[in-house]
Amino acid sequence: EGTTVALVARRAGLTTGAIYGNFRDKAELLLQTIDRGSARAVADMEAARRAGLSAASRLVMIARRMVGDPQPTQRQLMVEMFTAGRRDPDVAERIAGALGEMEHELGRLMERARADGDVAAEWDPATIARFCMTVGIGYLHLKTAGLADPDTGQWSALVRHLVTAMRESP
Repeated sequence: EGTTVALVARRAGLTTGAIYGNFRDKAELLLQTIDRGSARAVADMEAARRAGLSAASRLVMIARRMVGDPQPTQRQLMVEMFTAGRRDPDVAERIAGALGEMEHELGRLMERARADGDVAAEWDPATIARFCMTVGIGYLHLKTAGLADPDTGQWSALVRHLVTAMRESP
């Protein structure tokens, strides 16, 4: 919140005109940065799918990254995004759109998980996607607040257990 477009431009080695030539405002710059990070995560998930990892294994991979992520920048930007949305209704609307797209991608992953037999047909992919988003966003906030990570092995085992349980009908 306290930074300026001029400071962002200076740190990036650009002019403010170059920033405004590509982004409407600071909020759009923030959202685009988050979108880029999300696109990388989706690309990693797609590469894992092409390599033969099941949808369940890909979910465990996402969970393991939550705990083992040594780069706090993307996490901090996500938390800042929520703060910016609380202050500005236009930004909140744009954030809702970005989160909706992320959730949609997770829903597509869950649909593939059903097709692969990793998730029982009775489970709604959109509901699972919302649950995953809730856990992920909550984890981001807890980690940003300074809470220590759980043991990576235990965290992965818990997620693997939950994913395996989704093979059963609700």
